[in-house]
Amino acid sequence: NEQMRAYYLLGRAYYDMGETPMALKYFHEAADCADTTQADCDFKLLSRVHGQMGRLLLSHGAPKNSLNELQVASRYAAKGQDTLLAVSCVDFMGSAYEKMNELDSAVAFAMRASSLYRQYGFHARAAMSAGAVIDILIDRGQIVEAKRFIDEYRQHSGLFDKNQNIKPGKEAFYYTEGKYFLSVGSLDSAKYFFRKLKLSARRLNDLEGAYHGLSQVYGRLGLTDSALSYSFKAYSYNDSCYREKASEDFTRNNSLYNYTRFQQLAERKTEEAARNRLIWILTITVLFISLLIFSLVVLTLKNRRKTALLEQYALRNKVNALDSIRRSLEKEKESLLTIRKELSDLLSEKEKQLVKSSKEYGNLKSEYQDTIKSKEQVIKHLEQQISSLKSQVGEKEITNMDRGIFEMKTESVLVKRLVGKGTPLMTESEWKEFKNSVDRIIPNFPVFLSKTCPQLRPIERKIIYLIRTSFSTSEISLLTGRPESTISTLKRRLLSKIFGENGGAKDFESLILHIY
Repeated sequence: NEQMRAYYLLGRAYYDMGETPMALKYFHEAADCADTTQADCDFKLLSRVHGQMGRLLLSHGAPKNSLNELQVASRYAAKGQDTLLAVSCVDFMGSAYEKMNELDSAVAFAMRASSLYRQYGFHARAAMSAGAVIDILIDRGQIVEAKRFIDEYRQHSGLFDKNQNIKPGKEAFYYTEGKYFLSVGSLDSAKYFFRKLKLSARRLNDLEGAYHGLSQVYGRLGLTDSALSYSFKAYSYNDSCYREKASEDFTRNNSLYNYTRFQQLAERKTEEAARNRLIWILTITVLFISLLIFSLVVLTLKNRRKTALLEQYALRNKVNALDSIRRSLEKEKESLLTIRKELSDLLSEKEKQLVKSSKEYGNLKSEYQDTIKSKEQVIKHLEQQISSLKSQVGEKEITNMDRGIFEMKTESVLVKRLVGKGTPLMTESEWKEFKNSVDRIIPNFPVFLSKTCPQLRPIERKIIYLIRTSFSTSEISLLTGRPESTISTLKRRLLSKIFGENGGAKDFESLILHIY
C-alpha cells in the first residue's frame, strides 16, 4: 500500500509538470503494487490510480482505453466505499462514449450519473453532469428534457452570479441556451444569448459558435445581409479553431503512449548504455577542452607581445605627427592675428553703418505698427472661424458637401430660433424647408433612409436629419420639444433599427455623420 501511494504521488507530480508519459508509467507501477487478494488492500487508493489513468487517457484522445480504466476504477471505488469517486467514474464514462460518438450510451451514462449525484446530495455535480448532454437532447428534439436540465443547471450548478452571468471559462453554455431558444422559435432570446456569448467569449471555439448562432437567427428573420456577414465570420473562426485544435491534438498525442513491460526493460538498458556513452563523451570532451585552453593561452601570449610592439611603433608615429601639427598651428596663429586686426577695422565701419540703419528701422517700425495690429486682429478672427469650423466637422477635411451643410445650417431659420427669444420649437413648414435643403445638398441621404428603414416615425426622421447637420442633443431637444433622455433613447433604438447593431447614442451619431 505504501509503495502504491509513493508511485501514485510520483505519477501525480509528473502529470502536474506536463510529463504525460512519465505520469502514465508511474500510475502503471502504482497499480502493479496492489495485491487485490489481500483483505488490507487499499481499494480506495487503487480506484484513484485507475481513475487518474482513465481521465488522462480521455483528455488525450484515447476514449476506448479510458473507458476500460474508468470501469476498473468504478469497481474498486465501490469496494473501497468511495461513493463520490464511483459516481464520478460513471460521469466520465458518459464523456468517453460521447467522444466515441456513441450518443445513446453517452446520454444514458450522463443521466445515470446525474441521478446518482442527486440521490447522494451532490446537486451541483448532478446539474453539471446532465448539462453536458443538453446539446445532444436538443439535436434529437427532446426539447422538454433539455429545458428541464437547462433550468437545473442554472439553479444548482453554482456557476452563476447574482446577475445570472456564468463563471469565466464556462461561457459555452450561452451557446447551448441560444441553441435551445432557436429550436423553439424564440429568436429574440436566441439572439440575446448568442450576443452574450460573443461579448464574453474567451476561446476561438466560443466565438465561432456565437457567429454561427447569430447567422442562423438572422437567416430566420430574413435579414440575409446580416446572416451572410455572421456566416463568413463563423467560417473564419471555424478555420482558426480547426488549426488550433489540430495543433493541440498533435502536441498532446505526440507525448502520449502506453508504457508496456517490454518498453520499461528497454528503457533501463538504454539508460545504462547512455550513461556509459556519456562517461566516454565527457572524458573526450575534457581532454579536448584542456588542449583547446592550452592552445588559446599560447596564442594569447604571442598576440599580446605582437600587440605591444605595434603599439610602441604607433605611439612613436603619433608623437612625430603631433609635433608637426604643433608647428602648423603656430603658423596659423600668426595668420589669425593678422586677420583679427583686419576684422576689427571692418567692425568699426559696420558699427557706424548700423547706427544709421537703426534710425531708419525706427521710422519703418512706427510706420507699420498700425498695419501689424490690424492684421493680427484679422488673423485672430480667422483662427476663431477655423476653430469653430473644425469643431463642427470633427477635425477632418471640409468637403464641398460638408461646407454646404454648414452654410445651410448657419443660415437656417432653426439656428435663428435657437439664438432668438421665445420658444425655439420648429413648425411643420420650417421643418419641410429644412428637410428639402438637406435633401438637395445630400441627395443620397433620403435614398439611404428609404432603403434601410422606410417605416420611420416623423419624430425619428427629424432627429436623424438634425444629427446629420451636427445639431447637439440639447439643441434637438429645444427644436423638437422632447426631453434629452428621450432623444438619447431614440438614438439607441434607431441604431438597432437602421444598422442592426447594439450600442450607444454616440455610435449612432458617428454612423449618421458619415453618410454622404
